[in-house]
Amino acid sequence: MNHLAHLFLSGDQPEIIVGNFITDMLSPKEQKKVQGLYQIGIQLHLYIDQTIDHHPVYKKSIDLIKGRQGRYAPVVADIYYDYLLSHHWNEYSDHTYHTFKEKMYDVLKNHLPPDISEKIPERIGTMVERDFLSSYQSNDHIQSTFGFLAKRAKFSHRFDLAHQDYHEMFNDLKLHFHEIFPQMIHLTEKFRNSRIG
Repeated sequence: MNHLAHLFLSGDQPEIIVGNFITDMLSPKEQKKVQGLYQIGIQLHLYIDQTIDHHPVYKKSIDLIKGRQGRYAPVVADIYYDYLLSHHWNEYSDHTYHTFKEKMYDVLKNHLPPDISEKIPERIGTMVERDFLSSYQSNDHIQSTFGFLAKRAKFSHRFDLAHQDYHEMFNDLKLHFHEIFPQMIHLTEKFRNSRIG
């Protein structure tokens, strides 16, 4: 699960949404310093990652693409799942994608926790300015998404073929996603409720 799925699974509390979203931007030490509902958001992010990584159906998706994508297969699969969520949005949300997107941008800009590194508001500001959530709405953007990742990759990769892989394996990936995502909605709602009380 990448940015879109994490936001979707965060619920309605702004601080939880933000905590979930910024988790990967924080070092483990910084994660522990964040308090309140932000901390629940961080815990939720880690719970989502751990749950999906061990899900047997997700492992099938990894196996599908591992031959070509190697060690980056989980990264590629997470992005594929975000595109699948966007393309099947009306099956999972009562709100339009545009409404959700604008709400997330408002939350991310206006509900950041105090005392975090200045680089995080700057990074989020850039992401919002570039309208990053809109990229998931078109398959045409998949290639540019992986092109961006290619510039940051530390190891050899085949991100240049990720767009092709997505189309070739689309039917299987779609089946996997539709099996997993309803479970993740249920599990994350249960997780949030147990932490909020």
